Amino acid sequence: MGSGGSGNPNLSGPRNTSATVELADILHSLGEKDVAPDFLIRKSNQLVELLQDNEHLKQDLMLRSIIHKIQNLLLNTNSIVTGCGFRVLRYLLNDIDSLVLFNKLNLDLFIVHSLGKDDSNVIEREEALRLLRVYLQIEGGADIMPLGCVRSIVSVIENIDDSLRIAAVETLCEICLLKAELAYKANGIKTLIQYLIEGPTPLLSVCLVTLIKMLEVPSARYYVLDERLLQLLISPFMDIVHVKIDKLQTVAYVITCLLKSWPGLIAFSQNDFNLLSQLINCLTFDVTPVRNILVQIFSDLFRVKLIPWVVAKDGSSDSILLKDPTFVTHQIKVSLASRSNPEEEDDVVNHYTALLLHIALKCDIISKLEYVFEKTMNDPKQSKRVVILLSEILYLKSYLIPQQLNIQMAPSFKLNDLIYRELRKHHTKTNEQTLEEFNQANGNVKTKFMTTSESKETGRDL
Repeated sequence: MGSGGSGNPNLSGPRNTSATVELADILHSLGEKDVAPDFLIRKSNQLVELLQDNEHLKQDLMLRSIIHKIQNLLLNTNSIVTGCGFRVLRYLLNDIDSLVLFNKLNLDLFIVHSLGKDDSNVIEREEALRLLRVYLQIEGGADIMPLGCVRSIVSVIENIDDSLRIAAVETLCEICLLKAELAYKANGIKTLIQYLIEGPTPLLSVCLVTLIKMLEVPSARYYVLDERLLQLLISPFMDIVHVKIDKLQTVAYVITCLLKSWPGLIAFSQNDFNLLSQLINCLTFDVTPVRNILVQIFSDLFRVKLIPWVVAKDGSSDSILLKDPTFVTHQIKVSLASRSNPEEEDDVVNHYTALLLHIALKCDIISKLEYVFEKTMNDPKQSKRVVILLSEILYLKSYLIPQQLNIQMAPSFKLNDLIYRELRKHHTKTNEQTLEEFNQANGNVKTKFMTTSESKETGRDL
C-alpha cells in the first residue's frame, strides 16, 4: 500500500507534476481491495486537500476516468467511508457538464439511498445533502436536478425529528426559487406551507419570504396559486375541535404578512376572494382563541394595533419564534398612537389599504363583526375590541373608499352608539356639547360617520 507521498521531501520538479504524482498515488490506494475503513478515510481526506490546494486538478481530472474509484467508496458498508465518497464527489463536480455526467451514471441514487437512512448515519447523510446542494451552486444545475433527490429532501422535512430537517428546509426554499416546477412535482411547495403552519419554527421568516417571492415571480406563481395549497393557510382556523394556539399564532403571522403584500393579496383574491371570505367567516365560530386571533389579524391589517406576532431569538434576525402562547388570552391594550392615520400616510399606503378594505367589505366583514359583538356582549373587554375594530374600519371606509363604492350597514342602536363614541373619541376634537347631544338623541339614530372634509377640519385627537 502506498503512503500517498504528500509529505515526501525527495519529490522534485514543478509543483503541478508533484501534485499529479500524489493524485495518482492516492487514486491507486483508493482502488485497492480489502483495506481498512480508516485507511480509505485518510486517503479520501488527502484527496480532498489536494483538490483544494490545486484548482487545476479539478479541471484536468476526468470524472469518468476515476468514477469507479469513487463508487468503491459509495458502496462501502462503512457509513463514514460512504460520506467520504460524497465529499470527494462534491469537489469534483464543478460545472454543468460534470453534473450531466453525474446524472447519466445514476449516482444520484446513492444520494436518495443515504438520505433515507436514520440519524445514526449522520456524517453520510450530511455529506449526501451537501453534494445535492452542488446542483444549486452551479448555474443551470437546478434545471437538471433529479426529481428523486428533491423528494428525498421532502421526506427529510416531513420527519419532524430528523436532525437534517433545518438544512433540508433551507435547501427546499432554494429549489422553490430556482425551479418551482420541480418543487411542485416533488410535493415540495405543499410541504413548505405545512412547515410554515405547524407552529413556531426557526426558519419561519425564511419560508415566508420564499413563499412571497414565488408569488412575485411569474414562472413560479402558477405553482403556488393552487387553491388546495393556499387553503392550508386557513385550515387551522377551521379546525375548531383541535385548537392549537401556537399554530394559530403562526398562521396569523403568515396571513398578516401575506395580506400586507401585493402578491399575497392577489393570492387571497382568487375565485372572487374565496379564501379571504372563508377566513372572515371563521369569525362566526364560537371558539374564543380563533375569534380573538382573527380580530387581532384584522386589527393589525387596518393599523388599529400592530401585533407583535414574533420576536427575534437571542437578538438574531434570522431565528424567529412566536411570542408566548398565553399572549392571545390577554386583551389588546389599544395605544392611541397606533391608530390608523390615513391623513398622514403616503398615497401608496392609503391606496393599498383602500383596496384591502374594499375587498374585506365585499366579503361581509362588518356583519361578521356585528355577529361577534352580539355574542360577546356579556364580556366587556372582548366586545370593546370588536367595537374598536369596527369603528376604525368605518372611519377608514369614510376616508378612503369612494362614495359610489360604499357599502351600507345597519348596526343595532347599542352598537351604533358605541361605534360613534369611539369615532368621536379618537378621530375628532369632541366637545361636551356634542357628546351631550348624541346621548340625548332618541329614535332611529343614523351613524354620523365623518367625511373626508370633516376629518381635515376637525383633526385627530390622539
